[in-house]
Amino acid sequence: MQKKLLVVDDQKVMGEIIEEIFADTDITVLTVLDSAAALAVCARDAIDVVVTDVMLPGVKGTDLYYALKEKNPFMQIVVMTAYPCKNDVLSMVKNGACDFLLKPFDPEDLRKVVMAAFERLERWEPLRQECC
Repeated sequence: MQKKLLVVDDQKVMGEIIEEIFADTDITVLTVLDSAAALAVCARDAIDVVVTDVMLPGVKGTDLYYALKEKNPFMQIVVMTAYPCKNDVLSMVKNGACDFLLKPFDPEDLRKVVMAAFERLERWEPLRQECC
């Protein structure tokens, strides 16, 4: 399985930081600045893990989360924010977000969370092939 990680954050530097965190891995990191671009990437590429900010221009990260999960229920989505809104975060976690990180986060914490998400997908691969 080719590993692709999509980073959705309106601050370009965040994508660059996350690209650097995974530079020594076999994970391809794609970055976009908003929800519309994220949906477009997911429509054309097989993305299994997404790291998204909650506060995005246009469509909020919470709405992006639900749109992505509807298209791919196995998608692993990590939510990050500098401004945690208890209701938004709780809603996403209750509905399957694989983890939540508060900005600024420790790069090693993000690395562990994302690597665990890819491992989970590998375990689920037989089920994913059966149903999707």
